[in-house]
Amino acid sequence: MKLSQQAVLADVSLSHNAATVRDADVRQSAASPPRLPAADILRGLAALWVFLFHANAGHHVDGLARGLPDTLSSALFSAGHLGVAVFFVLSGMVIAMSGQHCGDSMAQAGKFVGRRLVRLAPPYYFSLLIVIAFLLLKKNVEGAASPLPAPGAIAAHLVFLQNILGIQSLNSVYWTLCIEVQFYFAFCALMLLSHWLGRGRLAGHAWMTVMGAACAVAALWPLKLADSGVWQASFFPTWHLFLLGVLLYHARKRTRRAQAPYVVYLCLLAVAAGLSGDAFTLAGLATSMVLYGLSRWPMKSAWQHVRLLTHFGMISYSFYLLHNPITGAAFNIARRLAGSGVAAELAGLALSLCLCVLAAGGMYALVERPAIRLGRLFRN
Repeated sequence: MKLSQQAVLADVSLSHNAATVRDADVRQSAASPPRLPAADILRGLAALWVFLFHANAGHHVDGLARGLPDTLSSALFSAGHLGVAVFFVLSGMVIAMSGQHCGDSMAQAGKFVGRRLVRLAPPYYFSLLIVIAFLLLKKNVEGAASPLPAPGAIAAHLVFLQNILGIQSLNSVYWTLCIEVQFYFAFCALMLLSHWLGRGRLAGHAWMTVMGAACAVAALWPLKLADSGVWQASFFPTWHLFLLGVLLYHARKRTRRAQAPYVVYLCLLAVAAGLSGDAFTLAGLATSMVLYGLSRWPMKSAWQHVRLLTHFGMISYSFYLLHNPITGAAFNIARRLAGSGVAAELAGLALSLCLCVLAAGGMYALVERPAIRLGRLFRN
């Protein structure tokens, strides 16, 4: 009898402990979505690709680019702008992951936008200070005649409106952040509309109806049925990649109802990009297919072998923001010390990469990680 009672008490204790663990897991899941190692790696590789593109665009590696076979040189340097397409698909997937309930109410939508801005803005503002500091240093050391940014231009940067207002960005990568902020509001609008329609006759089909209409409109640009010139400063020419990321997030649930819209939209964009030779869209499609294929990859075991790449992916946003001003300064130092030639360009490339990684790691620890923690307050 005593043994039976002890067994029952042990079962109750185990059940209580298991429930406690489950509750802790739920709280942790609600506080922060799980990281996706494949997404981190792709984000890091995309940031590195953009870094090489800007090194070439700044004519820092002209000799190195000419010395490589044309195909390899184009893939490494000239095509690096396609890394932005990778960012857009990843961003759409992350937005769908973190904004599942932003359509429940205006308050939830406000929390979502606030959380994303708290995540995005502090590193961006810090990089603005770095860029302005580099401009002041360049003006004082080299006597550069270029004027410093006007207060109005800085104010436009602070609210992500420089593109729409026709103000030249202080850093060429900032245009992507302006596009992303616009999509935050667009995504909330779509989710709110879906929630509103779900209370009427379209209950059960509201989300599919809204997303289908949004995807149809977004497809006008890769299909070349809409002119990008008028909308160049807006998210419209590129929001088909954000929406592809949103559909990808739902397709990873492995249900036919969730997979069908992703597959259909993927095929539509593939046909459009193939006919028009749209490499930017093709890069986004390749990103989504890689992520979809790796969605069932065993994270804790396999990804341990590429931990360095996942760590670089974690600091890739800071790396992306800082690499332009640091790269220019690093190559100037390399030219002063090593002269010109391919060897000097390789030294400058290695020096700039090391400095960018160190600066990104420091900014991640001091600015970006605290911003991530602050953003979790909105979720809780």
